[in-house]
Amino acid sequence: MYLNNSKANFNIYNSTISIIIDVDIETNLVQVSFNVPDGIIDINIDSEINYFTINRNHASHHQFSLQNCYTLTVYKTQGLTLNQISVSLDSQIFSTGQAYVILNKITNWDNVQIATLDKIAFKTDLKVIREYEWLKRIVTNPLPIWFFTNYIIDSFIVFL
Repeated sequence: MYLNNSKANFNIYNSTISIIIDVDIETNLVQVSFNVPDGIIDINIDSEINYFTINRNHASHHQFSLQNCYTLTVYKTQGLTLNQISVSLDSQIFSTGQAYVILNKITNWDNVQIATLDKIAFKTDLKVIREYEWLKRIVTNPLPIWFFTNYIIDSFIVFL
């Protein structure tokens, strides 16, 4: 995972997921493959050198703007579009909407691998269930037009 925004011109930003392809110790470069909206892009990443003094001795520190990333939480995937996922839909899903969030990050359903599947993973907020039940009642028994007019006016006044 890349750790800064210095490659924004390639659509590579802080937290962009990547795979290290090669490490060249002689040139101090790491070849990295990034998953970007236009596809896969390979880029060489230079090390960043920080100079400092410790105990009156000059020193330097070489660091690559990369971090190991083996898995992502559902929250970490928010705002991302993923080309391929492997997901466990089980008791690890602990909050309403998480299964929905992770399954809506994928660009192609052929690239979804579901390692475990348990209906307990699909949690829905009771407010959402009540709203859908209310909408179903409206469709089967339409409310008079004055109800919607008053509801919209009351809601508008409340939000002002």
